[in-house]
This record gives sequence, structure tokens and C-alpha cells, in this order.
Amino acid sequence: MFKKYLYPILTIVLAIIIFEGFAHISIFLVEKDTPEVSITNDNKKRVICIGESTTEGGYPQLLQEKLNKKFPNQYTVYNLGKSAVTSSYFKNNIDSILEKYRPNIVISMLGINDTFELSISKTKPSRSLYENLYTYRLLTYLQDIFNHNSKRQRGLNLINIGKVNSGVDLLLSSFNRDPNSLTNKNLLFLAEYLNQESRDFKNSVKVYDYFLENRSNEDSIRIERLWPLFELNNEKRITEEVSYFESFDNKWYPTLGNIYFLAKNDTDKALHYFKNSDFLATQGDQFSSYLNLLTKLGKHKIAEHLILNSKTKGLRNNHSLMVLKQINHRNKQDKLARLIKESERESLKNYTITNTKYIIRKSLQSNAKVFIMQYPMRQISYISEIYGDSKSLKYIDNEQSFKKAVSSKGFEAIFSDSFAGDFGHMTKAGHDILTDNILRSF
Repeated sequence: MFKKYLYPILTIVLAIIIFEGFAHISIFLVEKDTPEVSITNDNKKRVICIGESTTEGGYPQLLQEKLNKKFPNQYTVYNLGKSAVTSSYFKNNIDSILEKYRPNIVISMLGINDTFELSISKTKPSRSLYENLYTYRLLTYLQDIFNHNSKRQRGLNLINIGKVNSGVDLLLSSFNRDPNSLTNKNLLFLAEYLNQESRDFKNSVKVYDYFLENRSNEDSIRIERLWPLFELNNEKRITEEVSYFESFDNKWYPTLGNIYFLAKNDTDKALHYFKNSDFLATQGDQFSSYLNLLTKLGKHKIAEHLILNSKTKGLRNNHSLMVLKQINHRNKQDKLARLIKESERESLKNYTITNTKYIIRKSLQSNAKVFIMQYPMRQISYISEIYGDSKSLKYIDNEQSFKKAVSSKGFEAIFSDSFAGDFGHMTKAGHDILTDNILRSF
């Protein structure tokens, strides 16, 4: 009886071995011929640049060009920047990165996405032995095709490894096919991402509508739906929603002021809602918008008074930093300067520090030099205080050079947006400044 099953079992095992061997050889050959992962074996020094979208779409290519001019045939720069990831992504992958690229220099500009507490960049969990088999992955994939939840699961898997846009596309496809397949957390993430990142306002409203009608009609979620409605200029629904929130006296006035200011740039309505609010002791984001609005309207004295007398933690975020710096530029005060430094320091998350220290330690252990680069407009002093001194550790300051450029050329000439409040993604002029600052460390 045993012999009856022996040959089929051996045939299956042999087929798996052949398939696994073929799969590994094929993938090896593909990776070998892929320029993206090709590592030079010449005598050039290797430089890797790690960071978020400010790195991915920015300075590494320009750094390569300038290094070629200043130090011909001496350096190769690898752009490892990745949009929509946090420092945890690089902390979890630094060992494999160092093993693969064997860098002489590691340039790191990390942490701004941690400030926004993005949760979409967790690295792929380690697999068990059988999960590493390509046979298992193929069977799982085929099973997924016939499973109505497959797109949702594959979407979540892609999001977990940092391929957010592709993952969101699958989640949206899963939603359109069967909204019940998504959890409340999936739905809220999808609606928020479509609004803030993809700028797909129509589908964002669609997801919010489903959630509010079928899962939970929470006012805190309902008012979030106003953002994409404003972007779509759906006046009928906007009027209905604003009337609803106005019925609670001034409870939702801070949020309405925030939306009218940031989404519609309607300073009159925003000012009306802010002035009739009693939120200033608690609401950080709305407080920031109110300060920003006041400075835009030239009411610097009022903004300064609110900042210096406020007990709110509203000062501790990126957009308030921009307002603080605008006011301090006009009326320099020691207290304002201290607030700016405290706010910048407090915007640095504890896990950012832990992750960066790990990256520094591992990089130094691999005999690479490490350049820790501060974001434009931000102070370098507290960064160097946190990570300390080392012969192979350098700090790149981007504060004064960018402040000078913004002062002379204007913010829009240096940054294409202001996603971080006091700075944003850089223009070509901004990348030039950043790259020149890096070159001074070579």
C-alpha cells in the first residue's frame, strides 16, 4: 500500500524541486540584468541616499552629476529614497541594504513622514520556510484569484511593503466589487488616502458615503468628508453639511474654519468661524490654521499675542512652525526663538530617534561614513545633540542657506509645495542648494 503512494509523492516532490530551481534561476537572471539593482564592481566609492519622497524625487541624481564634475570617476550614487514610508522601513531593511550595496557613504534624511505618523510603510513580515517556497506563493496567488477578498489582501500586502499606490488601487477595486470585504479601518484609510494623497476626491466621497451609511455615522468622520466635497465644489452637499455642523452652536467652528481656509482659501468665512470659536486652549491643528490665517491677513500682532500666551500644544506641529518663523522674522524675540527650537525638537518622534540611531550604528559597523542631513529650514543643533559625535559621522545643515534663498527669491521658487509647513518638496533651485550643502562634506 505504501508503494502505491510512494511514486506519486516522489513525482510531486520532484516537480516542486524542479519548479523551485527554475524559479530561483529565472529570478536570479532577471535581477542580474535589471539596472535598478545592478551594483558596480569598479573602484568607485558607493554612496547610498535613504529618505522619503524628498529624496526619491530629488537630489541623488543631481548629486551624481556634481560629484562627476568635482571628483571625476570617483563616486557612484544610488537613490534609495521611497515615497510614503517612515523611518521604520529603513530601520527594518538597513541590514540587507548595507549587504547589497556595500556603501562607503550613507546619506540619511529621515523623519518627516514619522511626524505625520504614517502607518503605511511597515516592512514585509518575515516568512516561514514554506512561505518562502515559490510553489506556495503560486498556489496562494491562484487561490486568491478565486477568492473575493483576494484584492483586499493583496492590496494590504502591497501597502505593508511600501507599494502604497498599487495597494490602494487594489483596495479600491475590492471596494467597488464588494464593500463588505473591507474592514472599518480599511475603509477609513482608503477614504483618507484617496483624498490626501491620490487626490481622487470622487472616490474618496464614495467611500466616506458608504462608511457613514453602513458602518458608523460619526460626526468626526462626517466632517472629514467635507474636505473632498469642497474639492469637488459640490455646493448643494456642502451647504447641507455645513448647516448640519452649524446646528451644534460653535462646537465645529474650528474645523469649519480650518476647512474653509485650507480647502477653499476663503479667508472671510474662515475668520468668521475662528473668531467665534472657543477652541484655542485645546485644538492644535485648527489653532495653527488660525495663526496662519492671521499672518496672511497681516494681523501679526494678534498672532504673536496668541502664541506667547497660549498654553496649547497647538504650537507643536509643522504648520505652526511656519507661522512662528514668519512672526519671528518680523519681530525677533528670545521666547519665539526658543519656541521654534522646542517645536522642531518635539516634532521629532521617539521612534524616529531609535530607528535613526540603529541605522547609524549598523552603517558605522559596516565601515561606512554616515551623513545625517537635516531638512531645509530646520535647525541642525538639536539633531547633533541627539546622535552625538563620531569621526565617521557628519551633519549637513540646511537651515541658513534655505532661509537666505527663501528670503531673496521667495518660498515658491525653492519649494513646489508646503506639505511640511515650513518647507516642502524642492524645486530645481532647492535641490541645487541641498546638493551644494552635501558636496561640502565630501
